[in-house]
Amino acid sequence: MTDQNQLLREALRVARDHIDMHSLEVSHCKDAALIRAAISQPAQPTPDPWREALQEECDLLHIPIPADAREAVKAVVAANVRIALNPDVSREAQALIDQGKAQASNPVA
Repeated sequence: MTDQNQLLREALRVARDHIDMHSLEVSHCKDAALIRAAISQPAQPTPDPWREALQEECDLLHIPIPADAREAVKAVVAANVRIALNPDVSREAQALIDQGKAQASNPVA
């Protein structure tokens, strides 16, 4: 056996001795506390920006969040359209209503 192989075997033996194979916990390592903390923390879900934005919009509009993302988007769009067409909220909507009333009262011959 070469000296390099002997050194590698010794390094592996030392490394193996520092790892409790049953709990995969490092026992004699300068970073043992950091490793234990990382192992004990649950995995954080990866952020999903569009889903978070949709959730925020549904919360803002007081819309129950459907399980299907497409239905959630449809509900958000419908709520925003209702708001945009509300004459109490939109001057443009009120102008359209007034224009329709004027056209209805003055029919074109």
